[in-house]
Amino acid sequence: MDNNYKKKLQCLVWDIFPQEIRVYNRMNTSFTEGIIRFSNQLNDGLSPSILFIGKLSGTFIDSARSLGIEENCIMDITNALQYQLDFHKLHQGDRFSVLISIMMNDDHSIKSKLLGARLCTAGKDYYVFRANNGKLYDREAVRLGGNFIRFPTLKPFRVSSNFNLNRLNPVTGQVSPHAGVDFAVPIGTPVVSVGDGEVIVSAYSKIAGNYVAIRHNCHCTTRYMHLKKLLVKPGQRVKLGDNIALSGNTGRSTGPHLHFEIWINHRPVNPLTTTLLNFEKLLGHERTIYLNQVKEMLPHLCFD
Repeated sequence: MDNNYKKKLQCLVWDIFPQEIRVYNRMNTSFTEGIIRFSNQLNDGLSPSILFIGKLSGTFIDSARSLGIEENCIMDITNALQYQLDFHKLHQGDRFSVLISIMMNDDHSIKSKLLGARLCTAGKDYYVFRANNGKLYDREAVRLGGNFIRFPTLKPFRVSSNFNLNRLNPVTGQVSPHAGVDFAVPIGTPVVSVGDGEVIVSAYSKIAGNYVAIRHNCHCTTRYMHLKKLLVKPGQRVKLGDNIALSGNTGRSTGPHLHFEIWINHRPVNPLTTTLLNFEKLLGHERTIYLNQVKEMLPHLCFD
């Protein structure tokens, strides 16, 4: 192939069969392969479904975007699987398949909805499926973190300082507990509540700067510190994903970042590893229906 053409080629679409299209997208200096299969067999024929198959090249989000998967479906996957695996520790070449239903809105725009997904990394498969109640569960009908999301931002950011109750404070030089996790976020990044709850603090202090504390239930409280701007007031009720502040560099801080804490029963826990957050599971007839749906969808989430 002529080098001039090779440099210009960004995407190759290959029609193999009437119901299968292979899409090759350039990411950085290499190509990532994706297979898209169309099917009208699922959902009782009410709407067509599309299966996307891809390999990790870069981040999972970028790899999924390169196949044309909608943002809402990508976020559904990352939010549902974030308590089962660390998306920062995925490997290049990891495979994933995503099954999506396509519906037409009244204004003729296209609406996509995640039906199921499979991500294989380090020889282990991770699954997520949508139940009839609209919520996402794993293969065993368990919804980990059902009332919470892992990160207080719309997308994951690099961890600049981890949870460490014996940390050496970089400002004072003395050993002092670091009861949360610091994320390297630019000033002005939207900060969201990781769950439903009531704002109990929205104020300024010399150490935490502008900060927000939210009580989610009688056992769990979260704190967000060094904020640029507060968007909520004490006593205000917030929902999972609501904007509560903009990140900043206020208080005792060595640079722009977001400090995030989770307290369970008045004790700090590591936000990146805690398993004490609420979970839901389907029971009885609902579970039976769900497991039958999973059994039907599993063969469609193949990689071949």
